[in-house]
Amino acid sequence: MIKRKKVIILTMTILLMGICFFPIIKGLDFNSKPIELVKKTVDVKEWTSLYYINVESNQPWWNLLFSVDILHDQFMYRNQLKSGLNHHVLVLQDRRRDPAVLYYIDEKCNRIILKEMGEVNIGNPQTLIDFISYAKEQYPANRYHLAFWSHSNAWFEICTDATNNKNKLIPDELNQALLETGGVNLLSFIGCCLMGSLEVAYEVRDNCEVYVASESMGNGNDWYGMIDNLCDILNNNISMSNIEIGETIVDLICHNPNEFRDTMTISAIRTDKMNQLVDSIQDLSCYLIENDDSCYHNFLAARNQTKDFYFVNNTNFFSPYKYGYSYLLDVYDFIEQYLTIEKDETIKKILEKIKYNLSETIISECHGINQTGSHGLSIFYSRNDMLSTYANYKLDFTKDTYWDDLLNNHKEKTKSSSMIHNNISTYLEHFNAQIKTTYLFFLEDRFQFLFNLLSF
Repeated sequence: MIKRKKVIILTMTILLMGICFFPIIKGLDFNSKPIELVKKTVDVKEWTSLYYINVESNQPWWNLLFSVDILHDQFMYRNQLKSGLNHHVLVLQDRRRDPAVLYYIDEKCNRIILKEMGEVNIGNPQTLIDFISYAKEQYPANRYHLAFWSHSNAWFEICTDATNNKNKLIPDELNQALLETGGVNLLSFIGCCLMGSLEVAYEVRDNCEVYVASESMGNGNDWYGMIDNLCDILNNNISMSNIEIGETIVDLICHNPNEFRDTMTISAIRTDKMNQLVDSIQDLSCYLIENDDSCYHNFLAARNQTKDFYFVNNTNFFSPYKYGYSYLLDVYDFIEQYLTIEKDETIKKILEKIKYNLSETIISECHGINQTGSHGLSIFYSRNDMLSTYANYKLDFTKDTYWDDLLNNHKEKTKSSSMIHNNISTYLEHFNAQIKTTYLFFLEDRFQFLFNLLSF
């Protein structure tokens, strides 16, 4: 009898437990594939660094160099990247011929494979979002550093995946990825050309605190042999502010003893000062548009004396857009050159304001002896068909300023200058061959001289 009671009690207990847990069991999807979760006990460190490495590109020479892992690793990362007591290091690396891999780099520079990703679209912002989200969840830290290593081209492209229809990550997508994942403290562009771009720094101003990049086409040379030192800076200086970290990184690259130091450029930018800088550039744009006829020639004269960097993209690398090439002007050098020429007191006052805001925005900069005139931030300048792309690229800078409208005014003036050449040729059709040859040669020579000045 006692045994029967125990059996009855046990049976009722099981039934009650089944009723209680039925909603939970019902909610499970038994047909779905099991998700493999690796539960870790990871200490919250001061820094987690995320290296977003793209060895695929839309540039054939880049793919030729980096289609295999050997040169790429020897050049930048082998035995350089490392974690530490206060620093996690994760790498998402996409290669052209091999599958993408997610690594953790330990204290002895060993690669620990966290996941073999297969083919990923490195130009898709969702890939970046997933990477940042994973790192923050699995390797939490007080501060986060996101580093790009890829072919890049200022505001036009940050990284391009050649095996996925040349899909490229653009500034708006980068900012949205940072916004969705809570942002980062330090954003750096290692081995990325022309990323000392005012337009890009302004785009991410609300989602990163310090922006580190090069104005020039560095191709990673500036950072060669310095990656382990960068890891040491983050690991050994937990009391440093983000601004001090940026300044220390610039100092590190500035004193890099390698053979590329004469051509290097590097700067650290305070993004919380970008709004004031861009507001003052908007003041300049508005005034120059309102007084375009009287201000154009001084503006152009200052531009022609300004340190610039050639803006490269797929279309104009071998064949320029009509009416000339596009450039990135060093903002500070442009202001300096403009101040030496301009007599208009209103313009001079605005220029001084821009100069002051630049000094507040640029934490630190350094450049080699062959980069005189580089001061840390560049701005796009063009008078060709590339302007339509620039104006419609979802850039906050072109939304918040009339800079692109000012450049478009200059483009129209350049078109007018080009029409003079065509009118001269048409008019001289009425002369005989000898006179035409003599005068056309003289006039075209003089015109070409003037046109070169205007188009430089």
